[in-house]
Amino acid sequence: MSEELNAGIKMVIDRMQTNPEEFEFGGKMYEYANMAAELMDKSAHQRLWFLSAADKKALVTAYTDMHKQRFTTGVVQTIFDPKPEYDINMDRPVRTKRNIITSQSMVEQATKLLNQEFDKEYDKRIEELNAKTSNAGP
Repeated sequence: MSEELNAGIKMVIDRMQTNPEEFEFGGKMYEYANMAAELMDKSAHQRLWFLSAADKKALVTAYTDMHKQRFTTGVVQTIFDPKPEYDINMDRPVRTKRNIITSQSMVEQATKLLNQEFDKEYDKRIEELNAKTSNAGP
């Protein structure tokens, strides 16, 4: 029989999925990110000794998934960032702020970029059509 997860663990996992930025350094849930990281280090002192094995496994899985999503977000931001800012001394792109985006916002951002390209192409075709029409004469 599978054991029910601790209510606090469920809340932390849900929060990791909906508000991952809160688990970054300085975020209000940062302490819980550290606890999850400790679970991954078998030699570390365990502050969560009272949790079941299922609780610990679920927390580590959610923590790992959060970092996988953060990595994917970074890649997507790098690809879709239309004008990266450059470090004058290093001559390389530098992020001045870090945004955590969800899968939904990635889709929204990609759709927005596609719509912009569509609008440019549409305007170009209309101009070409207008030019042909005005050159045809009466």
